[in-house]
Amino acid sequence: MPERHEMPTSPRVFNVGAASVDITPTVPLPLAGYGDRAGPYTRVADRLEANIAVFRQSETVVVFVSCDLLFVGPSLRGRLEALLADLVAAENLFVSATHTHFAPATNLAIPRLGQASHEYVEKVALDISAMVRSLLATALPMAVVEQRSGYANSAIHRRLPVTRLRFGFPPWGRRWEMRPNEAVAVDNRIRVLTIETTDGRPVAVCWSYACHPVCYPDKTQVSADFPGVVREAIRARLGNIPVLFWQGFSGDVRPRSLAASALPAFGAFTTEQWRGWSEGLAASVLEAMQAPGETLAGRMTLGRRQLALAELGLNGGNRNITIHEVRLGDGLEVFGISAEPVNAYVAKLEAARPGSTVIPVGCIDDVPCYLPTDEMVAQGGYEVTGFRKLFGVSGRFRRGIEARIEREFGPTGT
Repeated sequence: MPERHEMPTSPRVFNVGAASVDITPTVPLPLAGYGDRAGPYTRVADRLEANIAVFRQSETVVVFVSCDLLFVGPSLRGRLEALLADLVAAENLFVSATHTHFAPATNLAIPRLGQASHEYVEKVALDISAMVRSLLATALPMAVVEQRSGYANSAIHRRLPVTRLRFGFPPWGRRWEMRPNEAVAVDNRIRVLTIETTDGRPVAVCWSYACHPVCYPDKTQVSADFPGVVREAIRARLGNIPVLFWQGFSGDVRPRSLAASALPAFGAFTTEQWRGWSEGLAASVLEAMQAPGETLAGRMTLGRRQLALAELGLNGGNRNITIHEVRLGDGLEVFGISAEPVNAYVAKLEAARPGSTVIPVGCIDDVPCYLPTDEMVAQGGYEVTGFRKLFGVSGRFRRGIEARIEREFGPTGT
């Protein structure tokens, strides 16, 4: 990155401060992400973090928090809102999870994916809110924020039709299983925001990629998975700065790996394979950080709204899907949704927001469901029905949910 920048001509510049909080558990807790785990974790392989970036523009403040968790959950989100209510309105607090499957549970609503600890939720909320308060109490430096992009051929579509024998007539049928499918293209773009002071000092990096963090080799250990490896690679280059990871629309996307089988299959990574894959992605992120950048300038705006699960055909009690939008100037929008949208929704979101770069972010707040396309709903599979018990919901997706979701992609959710 250049050593020094000129300030944008627009008077609507950003002041940005950032910090990191260690949220590694200090007592053994159950991990979240799989329904077949038993007992607490056995070892901390690498530390978990909450990385925070506070953007201020005149009287408008946006607080981004990226946590090394499977999901944030309503309890943690609610406690952060309560602890910061005198300083930050709910719509100004954008909280997301990196979606690592190797962190303690914090979503009390979905115990099948991991029993959450009230004490851990409270400690994480207190530590994050204390750091946010500290940042808001300081004079945040004027910053240059630049958007960049790159590419990594590291992820693959994970739904494949497989013919299986069955009881009945005909004695075979087709099922959609979690297997690598090269025939379906995925969005493999890396999106990066680099944040520096006007004299070139790194403040923070925000980056996004669509891929499930599910390949750390030991399901009994605590790990940030690949977001942690990329974070350390960025710090090795820029110093010990906060690094925020925004999980992309990765509902049907995971790391590409193949194991010998009669059918293509996802094989478990060895430690060496996982490290190699993660470092390969990290190299692609570092390369994207060197790409030509576009400086952000203009007014910062934001909005937050709810979509009832019942509108999609699902029953989850009082749980909703949240849409949280933050416009960072004239040319960039961060679009967060509290679900696991499948990758095809990236193109649909971008089509609904012409003339602006959009960073799609899944896994914000509470996550009650996947968001499949209409085609997937007709096919079935984990993203359509298999997830429901684990996520604590019932019912079936309505026909035409794709159009309902796309309505939310409009600038005002219309």
